Amino acid sequence: MDLSIIISVLNQFELFEETLSQIISNTQDFIEIIVIDNGSDEILSDYWKEKRLLGSKYVRFVRNDENIGNYPIFKQGLELSQNEIIAFFHSDLFIYEKGWDKRVVKVFKENSKLGLIGFIGSNEIDSFGGRGLGTMSNFQGRQIGKWKGSPAEVHGKRINDFRKAVLIDGCSMIFRRKCLEDIGFRPDFPVHHFYDRLMCCQVIEKGWEIRVLGIECDHISGMTVSRENKYYELVKKWFLERGINSFDEWYNKNIDWVNKIDNPNRGVKPTNYDHLCYLEAEKQFLTEWRDQKGFIPRMV
Repeated sequence: MDLSIIISVLNQFELFEETLSQIISNTQDFIEIIVIDNGSDEILSDYWKEKRLLGSKYVRFVRNDENIGNYPIFKQGLELSQNEIIAFFHSDLFIYEKGWDKRVVKVFKENSKLGLIGFIGSNEIDSFGGRGLGTMSNFQGRQIGKWKGSPAEVHGKRINDFRKAVLIDGCSMIFRRKCLEDIGFRPDFPVHHFYDRLMCCQVIEKGWEIRVLGIECDHISGMTVSRENKYYELVKKWFLERGINSFDEWYNKNIDWVNKIDNPNRGVKPTNYDHLCYLEAEKQFLTEWRDQKGFIPRMV
């Protein structure tokens, strides 16, 4: 049972150099690492040639001429990878634990119903799609160069073992290939925000199990999208393709949702394209999984 890693990078090359170095040095078995340059201003593989890191037997580079967002990377990664286990990591995830890959493969081998694991997650999804009080991780809170993580206790509970979960954070989502194929991809779901919630609910609905694995790591939150203008352009294009030309147009079209009593952002108007993307993703997720299906809130 072999492991592929998919990492999407948008600029932030210096940060990614550190995270990739940690992954390679702490991986014990041979694995496939596919780095997707997701429309960076410079070409990532050119940068790596200058850094003399391109020759690593682990790494191959794929270039997207335009940023496609976070959620579509799962479809692209599935198509690019060859292995039975596919790990999707944010480019600001530091993995410190030697042999982490062996632990990942082991838990999948031991449970044929296991479809998804991650390094931070929760045994709860609340009625707003949040992690509730059940957040678990083994975040270390270390200082790596100019970047510093936050320890597990800041987010919730520290674990170093293997726990049942219903929600995995998007910074580290590791799928069994068959599970990822089962849930598919929704082109009309926004390119960012709530995709991890959506995918976790789909995994459970399809009969697969979810776990959190307490691997020593850190996630430098908020670093995934480093150049807002490129991301905003992507989101604007996504909405224009769906006939939404302005913030007011979205607000007026969704006025019933905006005024809904259990809308967590009731009455709120979008203020920028990231905010608009968030509100649309929140609306789609809660409408389907809470209001229509009654799937959340959920706890295990």
